[in-house]
Amino acid sequence: MSKKGGIFFLLVVVVFISGCYSIDITHSIEPEGLSSISIIMNMTSLIDSMPDNATEGIDNSSMTFESGCADYENNTLITCSEISLGVIQLEGDFEVPLIETESLQETRYTYDALFVFDILAALSDDPTEQLTQDNLGEMEMLNPELTYIVSMPGTILTSEVGDIFENVVIIDLFDLESVQSANIVSSVEKELPWTLIGMIGGGVVLAIIIITLLLVGSLKKNHPKVDANELACKTYIGQYKQTYSAEQLKQGLIASGHDPVKVTEYVQKYY
Repeated sequence: MSKKGGIFFLLVVVVFISGCYSIDITHSIEPEGLSSISIIMNMTSLIDSMPDNATEGIDNSSMTFESGCADYENNTLITCSEISLGVIQLEGDFEVPLIETESLQETRYTYDALFVFDILAALSDDPTEQLTQDNLGEMEMLNPELTYIVSMPGTILTSEVGDIFENVVIIDLFDLESVQSANIVSSVEKELPWTLIGMIGGGVVLAIIIITLLLVGSLKKNHPKVDANELACKTYIGQYKQTYSAEQLKQGLIASGHDPVKVTEYVQKYY
């Protein structure tokens, strides 16, 4: 078989053998939109499924997958490594648009999983080599396994696509082909600031004590303490002042044992 014939046969094999390669994308998103991504491209099944004569006339070195990493050696966003024959791994850190919503009890994070196509587009400068939402349909004929696994800050609450399993969302990329959004929402509960609560509580108690003391002081000021002797003299004078003169009342109070000086003062005050 000629070299051209061998290459053509390989293309035919690639087109008509289905489910023989997979791309697994694992994406870990942190607060503030920082994230790390790992992309494992596995062509092992495709290589194993090729007939023995499929590589006749082709340099064996071209059948290794090291050339796959060569395509990314000038890309500063990712690092590429060969895990085994037919398997390479791309790794990189990306900032993603993460919407943060604050409340008293929690912080909620919302991420649109469609952003994965922006990350994949950044892996190649050649548009024809980029995996996009628009060309997913073309890839579907090959029936590859394209899996996107997303982890979020806190606990994942809802996802518009995929399945939530053990606090990650597992998405078949083909499910993203025709959607307008693929929002994933997670929640981080806030810890109660016990120190601050204690300070506020202590301040409230102190304020209550101060207000109470001020009220008591005000009541004492508005209602001064009355001497028992004065109260008795006042009552006696009020009761008999219409019957006896001031001097008679004075002598009567003194005779009852009250202080003459005080009696004189009380008679002048209340008669």
